[in-house]
Amino acid sequence: MGREFVELFNNWANYYDATVSGTDKEYAEVFRGYEDILEDVASKAKGPVLEFGVGTGNLTSALLNKGFTVYGVEPSETMREKAAEKLPAGIKLQDGDFLNFPAPPEKIQSIVSTYAFHHLTDAEKEEAVQHYGNLLDKGGKIVFADTVFENKDAYNATIDQAEKHEFLNLAKDLKSEYYTTMEVLQEIFNKNGFTVEFQRFNHFVWVMEAIKQ
Repeated sequence: MGREFVELFNNWANYYDATVSGTDKEYAEVFRGYEDILEDVASKAKGPVLEFGVGTGNLTSALLNKGFTVYGVEPSETMREKAAEKLPAGIKLQDGDFLNFPAPPEKIQSIVSTYAFHHLTDAEKEEAVQHYGNLLDKGGKIVFADTVFENKDAYNATIDQAEKHEFLNLAKDLKSEYYTTMEVLQEIFNKNGFTVEFQRFNHFVWVMEAIKQ
């Protein structure tokens, strides 16, 4: 359920914002266009919003700037502390993950996340989407930005390129996390009553906008 990565994010919290700004050359392409990605997800959302993987609060800020009510869920205590330092007073961030989280106190219209859905296996991704389908009314949205591959060949080629450039941390991440393909996600969303469209922002990241039918 992604909880196996919590310690990683507790350690990463202190320099996460530096990483997304492009200071780490191994991850520069992963986070290229980061602000545009956040803005795109926020612009596609409808409020009230349930956000998973708040991290240090960067997407949360973009959503709040749109005037949305945001219910944030983040499994890393350190990340929640960092986000609380940046976000307006009164924004409550809950301990939880994609599958186990406190129920929002009102009906939500969108479920959003950036750079986090790959912490779930494909089976867990399907379980999550099925649950979200029960939370959302017709027209409700799931808007996720994440590393997704067009197919298995593209995934394997990306690992090969990372190793060729001696981006060994990136290669390790690609092998150890649960990155998936557009075909798998398309099937998961369609099976659970959503249409979905994908928009690419860099070599790694696509924004997927799934609408409940």
